[in-house]
Amino acid sequence: MLHRSLFASVLMLVSTVGFAGVASADTATVTFSGSIDGVCTFDNATASGSLATSSSYGNQYLFASQGYAGTEATLNVTCNTPGTVSIGQVTPSSSNPVGTIAQAGFGSYWNSSPISVSAGSTVPVQVSMIAYDQNGGQLPSGNYQYTVTVTAAGN
Repeated sequence: MLHRSLFASVLMLVSTVGFAGVASADTATVTFSGSIDGVCTFDNATASGSLATSSSYGNQYLFASQGYAGTEATLNVTCNTPGTVSIGQVTPSSSNPVGTIAQAGFGSYWNSSPISVSAGSTVPVQVSMIAYDQNGGQLPSGNYQYTVTVTAAGN
């Protein structure tokens, strides 16, 4: 009986292997897609400069401008698309002495023209400024602090 059972098992195994169906294959196509938005970024969004008086003008002006006094703030702007860097409003600290006017610019305090940045490039941007008495006189003693908004945007 064991012989017969063994023979039947071997016969079933051989017939399964010998007569197995032919395998078929199927293919699929997988597509990947995505997009990258055009952006411009600053490497240091909290740069600072320093204001100082110039010996040529006494206490009539506070400068942060090359060739005068003080230190300009430098920001590096990187764009992956053509972009523009623009200078915005100068905001005085509420603790500043009253009666002062301030303006900021790129490279020199009077140059507020936007700066173009090519795609794939990093450009150093120097932000300068000047503060002066609205009546053209000497600045009153005190501590002065201003914030300047600089915006970098892809075109």
